Amino acid sequence: MKPRHPWIILGTILTFLLGAFAVVIALCEPGRPAGASAATPEVSMREPTSPEADVAQVEESVRELVGQQTEAPQAAGIAPARLIVHLVLEGSGEPLAQAPVTICVEDTDRFSQTTDAEGTARFEVPPGTLTYVWSGRTEVSPPMTFRMEELLCSDTEKGLRLEVNAGTFVPGRVVDQHGNPVPAAHVRAYAPSWPLREPLLVVESDPGGRFRIGPLKGRNVLVAEAPGLIGRNTVDFQLGSWTPGEIVLTLVRPLALRGLVLAADGPAAGATVHARRREWKQLTPGMSLCGPVDADGTTGPDGRFALDVVGLPYEVEINAQGYVPWSGEHDPTSGDLVVTLKEGAALTCVVQNRDGQPIAGALVRLFTAGAEDFPDQTTPEDGTARFAGIDAEAGVVSLLVRAEGYAESWREDLSMRAGDNVLQVVLEPGAEIRGCVLAPDGTPARQSPVYLGPDATVARGRWEQMEWTDDAGRFRFSCLRAGTTHFILAQDSLTSWIRSAEHEVRAGSEVTLQLDAVAYRQVALFGTVKDALTGLPLPEFSVCVFVENSGGVSSFYHGTYELAGYPSSRRLSLVFDAPEHVERSVEARIYERGDHRIDMLLYGSRDVTFRLITPDGRPATEAQLKCIDCDGNDVCWSSLDGKDDQGMLKVAGIPAGPCTIEVRPYPGGPERSHPLDFSAPPARVVELLVEPVAWCERSVSVYGTSDPTATVERLPETIAAGSAWPIERASIEVWMDQTRVFWNGIEREGDAFVWKTSSAHGPAAGPTVSIRMPAIPLRLVVESHGYRKVELPIQPEADARTTVILVQSPVGE
Repeated sequence: MKPRHPWIILGTILTFLLGAFAVVIALCEPGRPAGASAATPEVSMREPTSPEADVAQVEESVRELVGQQTEAPQAAGIAPARLIVHLVLEGSGEPLAQAPVTICVEDTDRFSQTTDAEGTARFEVPPGTLTYVWSGRTEVSPPMTFRMEELLCSDTEKGLRLEVNAGTFVPGRVVDQHGNPVPAAHVRAYAPSWPLREPLLVVESDPGGRFRIGPLKGRNVLVAEAPGLIGRNTVDFQLGSWTPGEIVLTLVRPLALRGLVLAADGPAAGATVHARRREWKQLTPGMSLCGPVDADGTTGPDGRFALDVVGLPYEVEINAQGYVPWSGEHDPTSGDLVVTLKEGAALTCVVQNRDGQPIAGALVRLFTAGAEDFPDQTTPEDGTARFAGIDAEAGVVSLLVRAEGYAESWREDLSMRAGDNVLQVVLEPGAEIRGCVLAPDGTPARQSPVYLGPDATVARGRWEQMEWTDDAGRFRFSCLRAGTTHFILAQDSLTSWIRSAEHEVRAGSEVTLQLDAVAYRQVALFGTVKDALTGLPLPEFSVCVFVENSGGVSSFYHGTYELAGYPSSRRLSLVFDAPEHVERSVEARIYERGDHRIDMLLYGSRDVTFRLITPDGRPATEAQLKCIDCDGNDVCWSSLDGKDDQGMLKVAGIPAGPCTIEVRPYPGGPERSHPLDFSAPPARVVELLVEPVAWCERSVSVYGTSDPTATVERLPETIAAGSAWPIERASIEVWMDQTRVFWNGIEREGDAFVWKTSSAHGPAAGPTVSIRMPAIPLRLVVESHGYRKVELPIQPEADARTTVILVQSPVGE
């Protein structure tokens, strides 16, 4: 049976709600006697309509309802200010009619309207407020937050022209593992967040497996779903600087990840199993392939579980009540996973007052040195909280206990032993610090953060508690020890560097904090941002201002910006960025009080292909490239790492203007600089000369042993005795002073040992791998999980061979 059109279902639900709303209004009319009914309305039958007509009727009803919420409440005696929002399409300037517009006044009240035929929406808001304005999704534009507008107290009317991006429709196909089309698959577009939240759009693939989804803007993630299939991949792409071709989403038949979980006394029934795998692969400069495939399950009475996954290694996490959590990697194609859980220690915390009476409702929080993550507990009537599954071998634990009316208690460096542990915590009567925060004009500072610390270092970020002021500007810190001294600092809700002075306060007292009035206009920054080649203002850009080590990003439009409220006593640095352009920075310095104009030219971003060769024309297959802009700042870097035997390297983010390209034959090697200008796109591959160096081949064999006295000379007999063996997986690093020249790893695949990551060095028989390295004195570092790290110097010798023996680490090391 074919499902009904979703708009018809929505129309039915909305019609029912509107009818119920009308009945309630009718029954509440003033002057109607109790029990009297409303006049019977005329009822007319209408002919059945198409889904499109139902959609139009529903949209009209929604517009009528939304249009009723257009005015913000006004304070008595204050005339409202009019905010007129005009939406136009970017580029053409065509008015965008019937588009939803929403404003949010002071982060609390929201009001919505739909633009008229001229693309205009009108709102009435209180003057002197901060208002956020954004547009919702239409048939041609995706939703987007536009800007924050500050209505001054003197404003009676303010116009705001917003250019709406037309958005992009992305085509694609859904196929199975054999390349066959998958019809009726649901394709969902998400904002990039892990885990993925509510989808932005959902479309269905046609009989040929094709779909077209949009309008979309910026970064998006596409996911396909179909009954009986799971996603082998998702696609993550960035619109704007890159135009997508056809996107292919693959669905596969699930593969079972099976396993058995055992406890000390037999199968572990009811254990939770979570498997996660994220695979990333660069497809083009604007798109990557990612596979965030998660699966969850629970073991049965026999301790077994089976999860539907794809054929990839997974990170598996297993949790069971009373046992230490287990985590590790497992490939479902290698057979069943068998895990034996270690019984954990238990801690019972008894919370009492000084009279020995249990305290109910106390918060108990446990901190451990292991991988366990214990949820907070609240004590019941008997005042106890119990934590099980603590890894007693992982180290000491700490405990925080807080209860209203009592001083909080910290118990640190608690040693756990196997089995049950009991801890008694006695809470002393507590005290509070109350107060209020005032803005520079003496009005309450709403939603401002207030910090409490042990000393004056609270001004440098060392705080113990943080609270937000309420609408009256008031705050309260509780659970303090009576008679203790604390320092309190308040900050502005929007500009964190506008602060009050630090106040020394004793617990049990009340304090009033006032934000620094001078800081609001200490340093103001403004200017224009234009394209360096065309000289035209950039329609959209961002400015990030760093105050010492903290910073915030602000978005601007139409080529101009203005920022204010920065302190004159601290170093400020600025970073300018724009879509399809290379970011540019202004070095940190201290600005005097007043207005400072900083104009900026941003260079466009180019993708340039380089060929790195030595003076005799041979490809430099291990070379590294770095781009430095005209200000002397590093823009981007890339490395061949043996990935191309012709020395070809494609680099994104090269400035479309003058820059310097620095190349080295290997990381940390001799440098050669090439001043270049990419104002015009290069017509062909750019060849760059790399300093010539001598190279040598070195064979490295890695073995493990349980005998700390084992030597390379006695290795054959140690292997014959079963006390040494080839390492299954190891990491090999080559260092020159403090610079890592190469990194790679070996891993067993069947009977052969191969490089774990791609490089110029291919498979190697047995436990031996060959490394090509510069013929200079270097340092070799070899590591493997469960073994002690080995570091040894190596000299440039022809046909050199190095055998490394790793000794197993003692348990707990």
